[in-house]
Amino acid sequence: MARYSEKDPGKDKKAPAATYATPPKTRAAGTYNTPPPAPAETYTTPKAAAPSGYGQTPAASAALKAEDPGGSCSLTVVVSNEVTGDPIHKAHVDVRGQGFHQSLKTNQQGKARCNDLLPGDYEVEVAPYHGYGSEPKQEPLTLTEKEDAVLHVYLEPEKATLCVQAFYDAKRCGDPEGQIPIKNLRFDVLVGGEIVACDKTGDDGTACLTLNHTGWVAVRPARGVQIEGMLLTPADGDYQLAALASGKQAMVPMAYVSGSSGLAVEAVLASDDGESIPLPGVGIALLSKSSGTLAGTTVTSGRRVFFGDLPPGVYILDITPPPPYKGSPVELEDPTQQGVAVVVGSEYPPEPLVLRFHKALCRIVGAVLLEDGREAWEGIQVVLKSLTGNVMQTTKTGPDGGYLFNGVPPGLHLLELVDTKILREKEHWVPDSFSQKVHTKVGSPVPAQPFVLAKDTHTITIRTFDSDGEPLPFTPVDVLTKDGNLIKTYSTGADGVTVVKLDAAGIYRVAYRDEFLEEVVVNSDVAVNIRRRSHHRPGPPSGFGGGETTIDIPYPLITESASMGGGSWGSPAPPSSTDLGQTVQDALRSVLNWRSAGFNGDAKGFVAALNQSFTLTQTQGHTEFTWTPRSYAAVQSGLGALTGAQASIYTRAKVALDQIMPLLAGLYPLLADADPQNVEAMRAIVSSGLTELVNEFGLEGGPRVLRVDDLFRQLTGFGSAATFNPNPELVKGQFDQLATVFGLRRKHVNTIDEEQDLTNFLIIVDYTLGLQQSWLTQRPFFTRGSGSEPFLGTQLVLVERSLSVVAESVREVYMAMDSVFVGKEERQVVELTFPPFTGDTGPSSLFVSELLGWIDQVASNEGPQLLKDGGKQGVISFQPTVQRLAFLARNALLPFQTAPNLPKGYRTARVQNALAELADHLNETSSLIDQFPVSDSLGLGA
Repeated sequence: MARYSEKDPGKDKKAPAATYATPPKTRAAGTYNTPPPAPAETYTTPKAAAPSGYGQTPAASAALKAEDPGGSCSLTVVVSNEVTGDPIHKAHVDVRGQGFHQSLKTNQQGKARCNDLLPGDYEVEVAPYHGYGSEPKQEPLTLTEKEDAVLHVYLEPEKATLCVQAFYDAKRCGDPEGQIPIKNLRFDVLVGGEIVACDKTGDDGTACLTLNHTGWVAVRPARGVQIEGMLLTPADGDYQLAALASGKQAMVPMAYVSGSSGLAVEAVLASDDGESIPLPGVGIALLSKSSGTLAGTTVTSGRRVFFGDLPPGVYILDITPPPPYKGSPVELEDPTQQGVAVVVGSEYPPEPLVLRFHKALCRIVGAVLLEDGREAWEGIQVVLKSLTGNVMQTTKTGPDGGYLFNGVPPGLHLLELVDTKILREKEHWVPDSFSQKVHTKVGSPVPAQPFVLAKDTHTITIRTFDSDGEPLPFTPVDVLTKDGNLIKTYSTGADGVTVVKLDAAGIYRVAYRDEFLEEVVVNSDVAVNIRRRSHHRPGPPSGFGGGETTIDIPYPLITESASMGGGSWGSPAPPSSTDLGQTVQDALRSVLNWRSAGFNGDAKGFVAALNQSFTLTQTQGHTEFTWTPRSYAAVQSGLGALTGAQASIYTRAKVALDQIMPLLAGLYPLLADADPQNVEAMRAIVSSGLTELVNEFGLEGGPRVLRVDDLFRQLTGFGSAATFNPNPELVKGQFDQLATVFGLRRKHVNTIDEEQDLTNFLIIVDYTLGLQQSWLTQRPFFTRGSGSEPFLGTQLVLVERSLSVVAESVREVYMAMDSVFVGKEERQVVELTFPPFTGDTGPSSLFVSELLGWIDQVASNEGPQLLKDGGKQGVISFQPTVQRLAFLARNALLPFQTAPNLPKGYRTARVQNALAELADHLNETSSLIDQFPVSDSLGLGA
């Protein structure tokens, strides 16, 4: 097809511009990477002299001029690819007219030109071109006087064919002849890292695709193909390359081979202190699942055993328990490992399979029943806990309502139901008791009392709080009907809680004076939280409605001297521009550890904090002052790092340390031959351990749980609740070593003074064991993510730290971009597009500088300020902003950003990694904020 257009019809204004051929065909659907044909071009001829044509002789030009002394026409023929619009070079073009014929070849731009043509009718013929069919292309046209015409001729290319043949190369020769074909093998065809086609092989292992693309393509086959019990992998790697040409067929043989691998097995025994020790005597037999044949047998000797030269496939483990270990029978912790199917792949060396054993202990059997004696439902969760509250095991009831706990140590334990209310058959059911004690013994299974479920009553649990979030006791609250008729006025108890039982389900209203009114739908147990307004300031509201990257080699390495010019965008204001009053408040809080609701109207509190923090003394006629941090202010941050359980246990630890140190210094050995150097060494070791323990309890943001466990394990020898013993005379660890070196045993006591010395030692141990027992009880509050509700002060510190990490991560992104020449100015014009976020009506866009500046503003200024001023409510209020920023940061990565004009530096691995880390840090901040209970914070019902 061709398109004809005029550039300069000459001075004759009456000559109309005309189109003599049809426009190029529309590109077929599904054609890969084919931009629309280029628009018609025009070619302007200078008026001074007409340029000579391509391939035209001077004699022919002179003859034309002689025949038309009054003027001549010119013609430019443009030959292009109909699919891609690319010019075709060296195409043969014949121009024929009355008494005229000229042969030309197109140049690099696909153009051929004839000059000095007489007006009249002509025919342009483009000869068949390789890869563009076998018939010539002919186009007629008519030239008028003194016309510069352009004729576009489009040649339709022939399609290329790609054939893939997949087979199991058992002969390892690469030839598919006589080998097993692989059918239904999925493969992808990629160009430039992007998938352009995909298909599956047929029953003969072959598949052929017709593609518009020419040039190199990559074929990526599936991995992990199984044939006849064998796991096969591609013999030539993950990709195969093929060159496609128009009208040609390219064949890609895809050979798969099997390899040998192995299986490593370890047998370990869980000791009493929770550590794993190698276990000898375990018999292991390995059988092939497909054939049932024996692949190997062995018996562990305390080391890792290995089964080698195994073809990839699925195997079954037959495990024989070892004889009693040190007099105690042992069993698998996970009984399902007996006869378990193990997949042996082609990786080498393989990851070891660990068989974990423990001492054969006790079993508990029980059931959950309905109030009429029927069996309860399947899937009800039951948890087994120690007396200190640590979870030991969790299980679910079976179809008959029964449950079983294996491997339970002997002693007294707690059984609890995880759900305090169970929804079945559109009704709520509650147990007669939520927990029970059970005493286990080695031998026969111990039966537990059944949990009995009864239909739930309709209740409203009302909790009242003051403006600071503390429980408000003995508070009158009204319960009304939907129409506003008073049912009864109730009073909360000393804990600020009252439970109202109702006769029927329905809609009710709960009111507190004129400050609170909430409508609730009661069909079971509903919770309502009431917070009294503050008299000093308004109260809180009552409602709360990796892709393609560019290699970094062309760019310089990142060093500390890299430009940080972009980091100033959205950075905090200098101190001179901040609020002076806020600065004074922060300083007073830091020095006096005084956190008032406001400095106005609380003069007595300010004077009391001032007197407790500074001591005045008269020395030689002048006054000197000494600053003494109040309470534990030396380790308390501006947000209040020590609160709740940590403040309690830290205060107890400090008091205990003050009592222990004089007693420890006064201990003396009861053995006459005690080495003085050993005596002082043990005294220093115990003193150091106790001091480190107290310091750990005072860490801002909460103590490190593993560190505290380790210190207690060193001091007392008890590392967990399962091994803890409160008897001070049975203590282990460093206290036991100190007692041995000093001779602090009952058998060495001969006088009252010596017994007093032993008593002082037992007092030291008893202080420490009492502190450890408190730690074991309150430990869930410090195991972040364990499900226990965190204390406000500790959690605020963690959020503050996380925001600091986000702000630092923004600076790292700036540094990475500066190092690849994506500077501050360029970041202000590089636009990123984002899909709709929750609640958005459509896509959005931001410049890179706007996105990073927004994140920096929230992490450096808005977030920390809300932490200081708003506390928990302030943190929860900007949680939607943090979630949106995390969403935007994640979608700023490749391949989510597909704009072709993104700078190459933006696509580098260092920039993408920095952006990915920024998104991860924002997600971590959001997770920390999610740990705050929203309903309790804002006074909402459950």
